[in-house]
Amino acid sequence: MPGLVIGLTGGFATGKTTAANIFKRLGATIIDADEVARSLLTRGTEVYNNVVACFGEDILESDHSINRQRLAQTVFKDPNALARLNRITHPAIINQIEKMIAAHDPLDRIIIIDAPLLVEAKMINMIDQLVVVTAKPEVQIQRAIARNNISPAQVRKRIAAQLPLEEKVSLADFVIDNNASLQTTEDQVARIFGKLKG
Repeated sequence: MPGLVIGLTGGFATGKTTAANIFKRLGATIIDADEVARSLLTRGTEVYNNVVACFGEDILESDHSINRQRLAQTVFKDPNALARLNRITHPAIINQIEKMIAAHDPLDRIIIIDAPLLVEAKMINMIDQLVVVTAKPEVQIQRAIARNNISPAQVRKRIAAQLPLEEKVSLADFVIDNNASLQTTEDQVARIFGKLKG
């Protein structure tokens, strides 16, 4: 087992991936929950079969792979649909992340679980400390439009589907304010990493 397992989360388009990349450059081992989810949604897996059975073939591409954007559009307009998707995917994601943590070299001093729904998915009992990345709603909307090519209304729906940032911050051991420059964010991450290394 590694020395320390850290949860890294935030709101939609707050800059969590940017923070994760900085932590990685500093020497942390990153487990990306989105990458785990993508692998579990590969055609032929149990999760894939359950998602297709639940949401139908309209979410599929011509090669029968899941169109994640189409799936997102389906679930983010219906809280019940999102809850059904989470019930299918979250246990499998958590199980896979637990296996990945257990398989890591004992010399890995810091493992960071990069997960947008870490708190919502009740993954908080897997970690030793929590880092939350924050940004103002207007900044989230600007970034999401530029990154995801979606409308402001769609961004607001995704933000609303997540636990409010204030609630995540109330649970945090460290908070990264990602409203300013990249350098400011890098400085904050470096300070936190230094404290985690002890």
